[in-house]
Amino acid sequence: MAIIGWDTDLAVNDGAANAFVVFTGVTQITLPATEQQVVETTTLSSANGVREYMAALVEPGEMSFTCRHSDAAYLRLQTLRDGESHNFKVTYASGATDTFAGLVTKLEEDV
Repeated sequence: MAIIGWDTDLAVNDGAANAFVVFTGVTQITLPATEQQVVETTTLSSANGVREYMAALVEPGEMSFTCRHSDAAYLRLQTLRDGESHNFKVTYASGATDTFAGLVTKLEEDV
């Protein structure tokens, strides 16, 4: 679903301040797309020769964002890539929020 992201904030609670701190200069956010995994349970006696499946684990997906950042902000992002889970929160103009835990796995910088 596409929405206009004006006045939308992305924040992280890295534990240092024990509060959500907003990233500045964010220009784009792609939220995680969860996906239900399935396991095939077909047997030789499955009805009508149709494969059967059951729900398995949910893949939580990946979040990405683009921002214009200062050197200090980039250093902050680097410290978040510590192998630990951090809580992220997206706050929309309406006041609605999406909160989720995640690992910082990749930093990419265009020069």
